[in-house]
Amino acid sequence: MPLDWDTLQVRLSWANCGLIRWPRGLTQDPHPNAETPDNDLVYVWAGRGGLNLRSGAAELVPGTCLWFRPGWQNRSWQTPDQPVGLTYIHFDLLNKRGRVIPPRHEDLPPEQLRFLDPSLVDAVTRRVAEVCVAGQTTGAPTAGALLAVTRLFEGLLRDLVEQTLRFRDRPTDPAAHEVVRQVCRLIHERIETRLSIPALAKQAGYSPSHLTRLFRATTGLSPHAYWVTARIARARQLLLDPRLSVSQVAEHLGYPDMFAFSRQFRHITGRSPTAHRQRLRQ
Repeated sequence: MPLDWDTLQVRLSWANCGLIRWPRGLTQDPHPNAETPDNDLVYVWAGRGGLNLRSGAAELVPGTCLWFRPGWQNRSWQTPDQPVGLTYIHFDLLNKRGRVIPPRHEDLPPEQLRFLDPSLVDAVTRRVAEVCVAGQTTGAPTAGALLAVTRLFEGLLRDLVEQTLRFRDRPTDPAAHEVVRQVCRLIHERIETRLSIPALAKQAGYSPSHLTRLFRATTGLSPHAYWVTARIARARQLLLDPRLSVSQVAEHLGYPDMFAFSRQFRHITGRSPTAHRQRLRQ
C-alpha cells in the first residue's frame, strides 16, 4: 500500500545535507561505492552524468530527482567537462512514536521521481539544504528554522511521490511531456490567476480540446484540477511562515476571501488552513 502521510513524520539529518559540485575532470563520484545510511533525496541542478539504479541506468542531468533508500551503494559517474552539481538531503521516516520505520520497497515510489515544476523542487531543496548548512556552521539550526524546513521538505516529498505515482501508469512521449511541463510552469508562475483553457492552449500551440486530452493523459488531471492542486500546495508552503495570517495567504494566492480559500483547502487536504498550521507546530 502507498505511504500513509497522516501516520508518518520526516526527520531531517541536518548534519548530512548540502549542495556539492563535483570536481571538473572527474569521471566517477568522489565517494564511489559509499553506502547510504538513511534516505537521501538528490536533486541535480548542473552537469551531466549517470548512475545505476535497481531499475537500470539513469541520467544525471539538471532536473533529475532521486530518492535513494537506506543501503543503496553509490555507483555514479559524470562527463568530465560537465561537472555534476546537486543538492542532497538525508532524512528518516518516523512513525507517530518517533521511531524510524523502514517502509517496504513496494510501498515506495520509483527511485527516480517525476514531476512538472523543476524550479519549485530546486528552490525548496536549496532552501532546506541552506538552513542545514548554516546549522552545521553554528553547531545546529535553531529549533524554529529546523521545524520550518522539515515541514517544507515533508510537503515537497509528499507532492513528489503523488506526482510520480500519477505518472507511473501514464507513459507519454517526450515531446508531449515537454508541452505539458511548459503549461505547468506557466500555471505555477501565475498561480494566483485562473488561466483559461484557450489561453493555455494558445501558449502551447494546441486546440483547447487537444491540450486538455494531452494534459489529462500525462498528469491524470485536467488543467483546472492541476491548478487547484498546485495552488493548495503553494498554500501549504506559505502557511509555514508565521508572519502570514491565513487571510494574507488567501490574498496572496488570489482567493476572493478567506472563506473561499478555507473551503477549497479543506476539500483538498481534509482539514482547514488553521488546523493544518496548528498541526505543523506540534
